[in-house]
Amino acid sequence: MKPNTYHLLGVTMIFLLILTGMEAVTAAPYWVKPGVYIEYIAERYDPYIQYLNGKGYVSNISKATSVIFYEYNGTVFRILTLNDTKIRFRVLEISNNLATIGVRIELNNVSILTLVKKNTTPPKFWDVGTSDVIIEPPHDPSIPEDMVWYKIFTKRAVITGVYKLRLNDSAVFDLNGKFYGHTGLWYQATEDWNPSLPFIVEPGNVSYYIQKTGSWKRSFWTPYGTFGPPVGVLNLESKGGTIEVSIGRIFKIFERTVSPNSTSTVLFDPNSGIIIGHSPTEFTFPDLQAIGVIFGFFNDQRGAYLNQVKRDYSTWSGLLLYGTNAKFQKVQKITFSKVQTPLSYTFWVSLVLLGSIVAARGWGKIK
Repeated sequence: MKPNTYHLLGVTMIFLLILTGMEAVTAAPYWVKPGVYIEYIAERYDPYIQYLNGKGYVSNISKATSVIFYEYNGTVFRILTLNDTKIRFRVLEISNNLATIGVRIELNNVSILTLVKKNTTPPKFWDVGTSDVIIEPPHDPSIPEDMVWYKIFTKRAVITGVYKLRLNDSAVFDLNGKFYGHTGLWYQATEDWNPSLPFIVEPGNVSYYIQKTGSWKRSFWTPYGTFGPPVGVLNLESKGGTIEVSIGRIFKIFERTVSPNSTSTVLFDPNSGIIIGHSPTEFTFPDLQAIGVIFGFFNDQRGAYLNQVKRDYSTWSGLLLYGTNAKFQKVQKITFSKVQTPLSYTFWVSLVLLGSIVAARGWGKIK
């Protein structure tokens, strides 16, 4: 082999190594850029409320679009929302393999509950101008006598926050560097996700791990649009444990046992990687935990009505994709596979180039 051939091969191999390194660094979808937002919704749907009333349900919890346990300035709140729950994630900045993500959760027709010391008020994140407050004694011997229940009823409450997202493996961290799991905004096979790491870390001692990925050979409806077929399916599994939420280590306001081998499902678009549906009531994805949402249930009532009343399973009742300004590449009819990025195509072109060089020069002629 001639010296210039060695040189050309060396340059090509270096280029390939650079590309593989770039692939690892840019494992996030191609459309993730500053200014991009993704919205999810759990929508109120009056026919579903009428259906519940006809079944004799009276509890507001059964009629809520979300029940959120939220820690704000050291105080834990239970927030019950009876109208729409909307969540917007926006990419604020990308630097050194980290994306800074802003979150805004809009809650409409809300009741808020917390414990506070007598003659004090909790930190506020709700619309004070439209709120009513009720203060009640605890009526529970496990709660100190100097504490009272503080109940707020308001038309609107807004939760905001910021967190960090590591792009090469989609890991979520709060601003103090605490790890929460994998983002709930996208999933794709090019990620360098360590399978020994939990995909979801719940309060208490419950974690979910990737069990397998697959596809549904049918379409899935969201308010943003209809996806598939196919639709990407990510199956998660837990080893079991107990999810717990307490107020100030004084009162356990929520507890749920998760059985070993419990499973949950996340749906994503295999073309873009964007997550289009979160399993109802199973877990709180890390992007919310990183801004103080300890745990939450989300119930899109249109989906619940279609599932329970119409036996229509073209959608479901978890959080559904509601909107995005992401610029997706033209959708192609594909078999279920990982998303290809421009760097991926360059990578394969480089392999072809390398093969051509070897074929032309004769790899077996090295002496």
